[in-house]
Amino acid sequence: MLSLIITIAMLFIAFIVWIIVINASKSKQTALPLLLIHEGIGLLSSGILGCFEFDFSLNIDTKFGAAFGYIKSPDTNYVLLACGIVLIILGIILWHSIRTRVYVLNMLGKVKHEISDVETINSLKLKDYQLKETVLDLRWAANDVNQQTWEKAKAQIEEYVSEFSARSDASTVCFTGMAPIPFEVYAGTCMAGRMIKRFFEYKRSADTYYELIHKHIFSPIERIKNKKIPALTETVLTGDDSSEVVIAVSITQTVQDSDLTQFNYPIIRLGIDKPKDNAITSIMQLRDYVYKTNELIIKIKSIYPSLKRINFVSAVSSCYAFDLGCKLGHLDNRFPEIVVHHYVATATPKYKYGIVVTGENKGRLVINN
Repeated sequence: MLSLIITIAMLFIAFIVWIIVINASKSKQTALPLLLIHEGIGLLSSGILGCFEFDFSLNIDTKFGAAFGYIKSPDTNYVLLACGIVLIILGIILWHSIRTRVYVLNMLGKVKHEISDVETINSLKLKDYQLKETVLDLRWAANDVNQQTWEKAKAQIEEYVSEFSARSDASTVCFTGMAPIPFEVYAGTCMAGRMIKRFFEYKRSADTYYELIHKHIFSPIERIKNKKIPALTETVLTGDDSSEVVIAVSITQTVQDSDLTQFNYPIIRLGIDKPKDNAITSIMQLRDYVYKTNELIIKIKSIYPSLKRINFVSAVSSCYAFDLGCKLGHLDNRFPEIVVHHYVATATPKYKYGIVVTGENKGRLVINN
């Protein structure tokens, strides 16, 4: 009887500790393995008590009478010891499995390319059992966007990104995609300020994926190589009373003046000297480009005091579009309304539509006639 009481007490204490830990960490994914570990510790503790010998008398005096008895150490319960050890081992294995999982959000555009292909997994040096790919298939909406298709695509983006964002508290989250840039920026704003840890970019020339390098630079040779990374520079800002401006970002290609004739607003350029595909190769370079873009947007607000809208056009990698969206979503209240436009080479005008990604109209479709 005493052994049962001790076991129940230990399990209850372990359960209370588990609740406190879960509330502190706010991680739903690790709830089960932590519960197994804590309950295993509870069973192990109650079993260990049987390894110690104690024997003492107990006297209780109350106004209703007196009680007297002996408390003796329970017999060693090897079943509890074994069950406790097994639960702890299972909990640790499950916890490690969750912590080492690699979740990838893949936003498909016109072409279907999945990270989970065997060749891609091998080239990226991933492990098949660790990879969990969430495919957000937007191929049906990539070519022809109207109010109806966008509302459907927006709901799908918000649903998938919300579920994906919830996993980022316990596992490594990654991004790749070839969806329209406005879709990717909007998806980034739905990440609720969370940061993507790894990015995979598709290299068309080799028909394969590569991962952005994620490491600190220590050696002199690496520092020299890093200096060769093209810097993101901006044009000189003059400022006037315009209520709208255009930011044209050129990283993978040069945004041509002839393609911007539909915008009768001041054009502010941001880009590298020689744009090319897959120009971004490292996380540090990506963060630098996104940081400079955000700083430019903040600077524009003070130079154009009447500014109400920024029209954002770009030729950029998917990693830049999504990471920029994550930043805009986190600092939404600091920016004016930003409309990210989509380029279609065969259309007139070239930028057929845009998506509002900040402000009270966030998520609204803007059709350009």
